Amino acid sequence: MFSMGPLTSSRLNGRSREMHDHLFANQGDLAPERLPIYAEKLGLDVAAFQKCLSSGRSGAGIREDMRAAQILGITGTPAYLIGRRLADSEKVEILEVVKGLPPYEYLEDKLNGFLASGSPTKQ
Repeated sequence: MFSMGPLTSSRLNGRSREMHDHLFANQGDLAPERLPIYAEKLGLDVAAFQKCLSSGRSGAGIREDMRAAQILGITGTPAYLIGRRLADSEKVEILEVVKGLPPYEYLEDKLNGFLASGSPTKQ
């Protein structure tokens, strides 16, 4: 969860991918006092970055995502959710959770099986 704050804060400047790559490359050096230095190296507005980071505003969304993952039994990445959109709704019914990195053919067979079984939306 720690690294999600800097990623969310770096979105202020559309640089979340670069921040992700930088954090990943420096996994052994993620001390909070280093984060503004990384932001500066990436050309971010350091004051805005620090304000966003210290506000904790990304924390609620991160905790919500973590609760949803826990409910679904997801404990790591990658994980794939196979689902269908409920009719007349933005909600999705999860049909299966695939954990880990299965062979491409496994996912292809699963998706083709669900598509062959009926409508992609539940009535």
